[in-house]
Amino acid sequence: MEGLKLAARYSYVCERARLLKLADDLRNFFQYGMGDFQKIENILKGLASYDFYRKIAHLNNRNVFDEEVVSFYWKGSPKLKGWEYIHNGSTLVPIIRLRMNLIEPELVDECIVHLAKVTESCADGDFWVKYNPIIKTKKGLKLNGTIELKVKNELGLELKKGDWVTIHFRRIIEKISKQEADNLLKLTKKNLTNFNKKNQKA
Repeated sequence: MEGLKLAARYSYVCERARLLKLADDLRNFFQYGMGDFQKIENILKGLASYDFYRKIAHLNNRNVFDEEVVSFYWKGSPKLKGWEYIHNGSTLVPIIRLRMNLIEPELVDECIVHLAKVTESCADGDFWVKYNPIIKTKKGLKLNGTIELKVKNELGLELKKGDWVTIHFRRIIEKISKQEADNLLKLTKKNLTNFNKKNQKA
């Protein structure tokens, strides 16, 4: 159940869920415990992330919606195998063969799951965070420097300055530990390096 909730938490902001008008079903499930378990599972099976949960689960002899499998896909972890299947690698697959001049780094940046550090709270309940954006260079895509960004706190998380969080489509998804933040940064860099090598050969 916790793995299903985590999958719904990260997936409610995805483009396909919003286009199909399923975002509210996913959010109500993980945030308020509302909705039919089987319906939510079927929704999640229809999203692109499900194929990667399956690959990670098979590689590590786990159930598809095992909490560690889902967590690994979205944030990475040293516990499981399959670094190339995490979200920040799989989301780059459709653009591997595109010429670099056709790739929009802003779109990639929004889709990537970023680690971020809370710097300031806002009167409207949102937060300012520091994170490393994706930019495009002659050598490919990379994480660049650190900038501040105001992000939405749609889920109403209670946070303070210095907390580590994940952001996806400029929304705070969950609070994470420093270790989780380090793991996500390491594997994101690894997947960007892998992407750039394949893109140059394409």
